[in-house]
Formats: sequence, C-alpha cells, structure tokens
Amino acid sequence: MAYGDNMKKLISIFLVFLAMQNFVSAETLTSNFSGSLTINGTNNHDMVFTKSGTLTIRFTTTSSNGVIVALFLRNGSTVASKSASTQTTVTFDPIQVWAGETYTLRMYCPYGSNGYSATLSLVCDTNSAPVITSMTASPGSAEYGEPITVSVVATDPDNNLSSIQLQNGSVSVTSPTSPLEHAYATLSVGTYTVTATAFDTQAASDAETASFSFTRRPITVRAMGGRSVYGSTPGNQGLQLVSGSLVNGDTFSSLGLSVSRQITSGTAVGTYSISVLGDPTNYSVCRVVGTWSVVAATAGGIIDADGDGIDDRLEATVYGGTGHGYGKFFGDDDGDGFLNCLDTSSGYSGSNTLSSRLPTSNGGPLIFLPDRGIYEITTSTFVLSSR
Repeated sequence: MAYGDNMKKLISIFLVFLAMQNFVSAETLTSNFSGSLTINGTNNHDMVFTKSGTLTIRFTTTSSNGVIVALFLRNGSTVASKSASTQTTVTFDPIQVWAGETYTLRMYCPYGSNGYSATLSLVCDTNSAPVITSMTASPGSAEYGEPITVSVVATDPDNNLSSIQLQNGSVSVTSPTSPLEHAYATLSVGTYTVTATAFDTQAASDAETASFSFTRRPITVRAMGGRSVYGSTPGNQGLQLVSGSLVNGDTFSSLGLSVSRQITSGTAVGTYSISVLGDPTNYSVCRVVGTWSVVAATAGGIIDADGDGIDDRLEATVYGGTGHGYGKFFGDDDGDGFLNCLDTSSGYSGSNTLSSRLPTSNGGPLIFLPDRGIYEITTSTFVLSSR
C-alpha cells in the first residue's frame, strides 16, 4: 500500500492527556496502542499533552513476517526513531515533551507485514503554570494622541516565569520580567482589546485581556481671512489652528483639511466667505469661517476698499482699521488744534502731543506708503511733502 494511501488508523487522539485510562502513579500517565501493517502501510497516532514531562516509548512486534519502524515527531519533525522485526521489544530513550505541542507516533512497515503493540508513559513535571494577577488599562478611554498605559503583573509558583507578551493584533510587546507596562498613544480612534500571556520555562501559560478606547481629539480650525489686490496672488491664505493641538506628526495636509475657495490673481473683486473642508478620522473639528476681500488697485497703487480717498494701509496704521472717512481722518473733533489722525486723545488739549503711532522726524511725522514713497507732514500748515 502506498505511503500516502495507507490504512491509517487513529487508535487514540490525545487532545487531553489526562484522559489516559491507565495510571502508573500519581504523576505518571500511560496509554497503549496496537495495530497491524502491510508493506508501505502507515498508522499515525496523534496527541497533544496538557502537561510537560519525560516520555518513554516501548513497542513490540507481534510476528516475524516484516519490519516495523516507529518514528516520534514533534510538530511534524522527527525527534527519534526505532525499528524492530521478529517479535522484538524496542524502547526509546526518554524524550522531553512540552504541553500544548502536537506529537505523532508514526508506525511504518517498509517490508513484509507485521503487527505491533506500543506503550507510552509520561512522567509529568511537577510544574505549576504562571498566573496573571493583575491587568489594567489606565485610563480606560482617552483622546487620540493621549497615552493609555496597559500594565500586567504575573507571578509563577515555581519561580520559573519566562516572559509576558502583550498582543494587539499583529503587534506584540514582550517583557522578560513582571510587571510589563506599555503605553499606547498612536492608535487611531476606536476600541481595542489586547491580550496578555504569561509563560514559564516549561511553556505553561496564563492569559488575560483588557479593553480601552480612543476618542476624537477636539481642535478649532479657522479659514484665514485677508485682503488682496486683484491681479496679485495672496501669500497668506490657508488654515490656522485656533485651539487644540495636532499630534503624532499630523498636519492639515495629511488630515485632508483644506479651504473651500482658493483666492488667486484672477479672483474677481469682491468679498468671499471661506470654509474649512475635510473630516479627519481622529479629530473633531470646530470650523471658523474666514472672510477674504479682493479689491481693485487704483491709480498710483492706492488701495481704497471703502472709497473714502485714504489708502487703507494708512487708515490701518492710524486707527487699526478702515472706514473712518476723509472728514473723520482729517478733522479735529475735540478742537485742540491737532488733526484726528495725529491726536493721541479724544479730549481738547492745547498741549497735546503727536500720535505715538506715527514715526516722527525734525519737521513732523512720517507716513510710509509702500506704493507711493515716504511723506512728511508739516503740522503747522499741514503740507504733505515728499521725502
């Protein structure tokens, strides 16, 4: 009979070695097998031990008509082998076996035909499995980017603790000693269950699980507003982080955040509302709308969006904004002899000083107009003299 098409007989499958029927002593477990084979026939006897220990294998051929070869395999690899023919008893050297691994006693007849009987005796190690006494995740929930620390404490009654392994999906962390502490801070939003397994030197183990979750991190993002001149491309349009923080190397670009409208040199004159676009997985975004104004460039390069005849940049320098008007700008509301654009107070003061917001020279304050040069105001006659 071919090796691959043998009359395989599974006489006994040891899923739990404690199910063996015959006990030699309190710490020795035994089991018996028997069978017969013709040429090229094979019988496999598979087993999984729940205890580690020293295994002795003894088998006897029942006739003299052929050869029996006995092979002992651990996880598919041959550990030891013996052969016998004429009603001979053969004993293997003692073999160390481990709990949880798959073993096979393979009986094979390469020549003739023969029967056999086999006895396996396991002298169990007096080993106690390790115990995980504590496993915690603290805190149980955190914002994305904040650490959650898993702590595992294990002991071994025999002082044989080998390692503690913490498994999260395909990623594991191992410590040779107890306790094991590991901080998770880069996981995405979601709920996770990690498994801790403690092993001793005899491959005995104990396992526990812990669960924790990450929630979205709150941030406030503003679409930047501003002002630009038609025909010119603004250089400061984009997003601004108002509150909160980005973590783990995240950027607006990597999160897919962008503005709803990009102002270019060809954007028509007008006022535009600009929103924040994008919904990143790990952030809860509060969005602030920005306002962008595109104004026309007038003769001489003056920017005058409010149409009061005064360059917006000059109004912003003196008043911190625009919309004050020509009369307001050059008037003298408090009657102290100083024009509003030069006054430092709203009350009448004959000895008032010039506005500290304007740079001064020997003749009077200087006004800088980026597109028109530098001018000096002579306060007595209010003459705007080019410098």
